Amino acid sequence: MTTKGALHRVTPAMLKREAEKFLPQIAALPAPRIAVLIGGSNSVYQLTPREMTPLVEQLRGLVKAGGSLIVTPSRRTGEENLPILQKGLKDTPAYIWDMHGPNPYYGMLGVADFILATCDSVNMVSEACTTGKPVYVIDLPGGSDKFRRFHQSLRDDGLVRPFAGKLETWSYPPPNDVGLVAERIKGMMAKQ
Repeated sequence: MTTKGALHRVTPAMLKREAEKFLPQIAALPAPRIAVLIGGSNSVYQLTPREMTPLVEQLRGLVKAGGSLIVTPSRRTGEENLPILQKGLKDTPAYIWDMHGPNPYYGMLGVADFILATCDSVNMVSEACTTGKPVYVIDLPGGSDKFRRFHQSLRDDGLVRPFAGKLETWSYPPPNDVGLVAERIKGMMAKQ
């Protein structure tokens, strides 16, 4: 069975629970809240200071008129990129996870009004789409046919849009690949 996105454990109940836990940490941040999920370099994509610097400028621009950023970097974001992110967003309404203690990633997905995710992770983009919220994909240099097909499929279905420095609201029925796989397996088991 082929699925649109990665199989994961994100459910509406999980997002609600994690959002309730995370909300006290960001309660003072104004809406709309923009979750920014930053991956990093991998075997096919590249995230260097050359990409991080203009991305930080775009993020600053998003909150000039209002709203706030809730940002989670990852282990792959890279030591050279973290200071650019932290320094560049220092005087903006932003929460940046410091990579210490439990990662509030699922809480961020739950409280966000918009979600931006770098294109290097099928999992992050798939989990973001499960929320039904507007998801923007941040392009990075590189890629592969597999990643291009994945991102194009989600764009064709209206689940994601490329990030170009502006945000718009749209809706879509959240995909439920895990549920579809579970039903298929139940059906196969019932035939035996």
